[in-house]
Amino acid sequence: EKSSKGSESRSSSRLAVEASRVVTLGEASSGVGITISPGANCDFDAPVLRVSACSPISPPAVYDISLKDASASLLQRRPFPGSESYREGAYECYLEWAVSDDGTKVPMTVTHKKSLPRDGTRPAILFCYGAYGQCLETDFEVGHLALIDRGWSIVMCHVRGGGELGARWHHEGREKNKRNGILDLAACCTAVAESGLSSREVMAVHGASAGGLLVAALANEYPDAVAACIAKVPFVDIANTMQDDTLALTVHEYDEWGNVTEASALDYVKSYSPYGNVRAQRYPHMMLTASFNDTRVGFWEPAKLAAKL
Repeated sequence: EKSSKGSESRSSSRLAVEASRVVTLGEASSGVGITISPGANCDFDAPVLRVSACSPISPPAVYDISLKDASASLLQRRPFPGSESYREGAYECYLEWAVSDDGTKVPMTVTHKKSLPRDGTRPAILFCYGAYGQCLETDFEVGHLALIDRGWSIVMCHVRGGGELGARWHHEGREKNKRNGILDLAACCTAVAESGLSSREVMAVHGASAGGLLVAALANEYPDAVAACIAKVPFVDIANTMQDDTLALTVHEYDEWGNVTEASALDYVKSYSPYGNVRAQRYPHMMLTASFNDTRVGFWEPAKLAAKL
């Protein structure tokens, strides 16, 4: 607007929110671990908001939400391999908590068939990552559904180092707090076993890259926690890798793992680095993978660990 003196003035505007509304998106609205993403809303004046939604028990779907009455219209449920075996309403997803070594409560997203007996006989696979402040994804996974239909439980362990509970959660699992992630994963294994959802004899843990570090460290320090460990392109020789500043990402990674040019930081990293802590003991079954083209983890790291084991 132009003022009487000809100079431009701006009046502040405020968005008035009259009331909140609950929008129900079918199966995607039940349970936990729901991911909702905005769609292609190109028309500002459109009477609907387009979103995509999914959860561990609900395949990705596209909805239009009416801005008038908050009703949702299903436009598309994306097909996926094995969709003929999917039975809506046959699964459940919920939140459980493990208590770590220092008393911290660690959230777990648990998915399995309804009415699954808690007698410790059913297998479970626990997933972890716990680094860089990244949240462990709880999307719909066809491979997980194949296991769930066979009586498995899928457990997402949101250990410290991730971003699930904010910046504090990341800070408590990085640098000189990194061991917290290992302790959290061990606590999750214990909680699943004690709940009767599974037992150590039929339980596995899975982690990739930084998550693979946690898995391999668990195998060293808690070899009886699970029956099997799956570590995909795992960062298992961290003590040596972080001392090689000729690698492209070493200095960049100091904020996450610590500046190992300092003796105290190096000693701490060496205390949990999986390759340097292999010992003469009975290990769980181990599956290690490597990649020639991974820019973060050299193929030699899991290869060295396999040879040493």
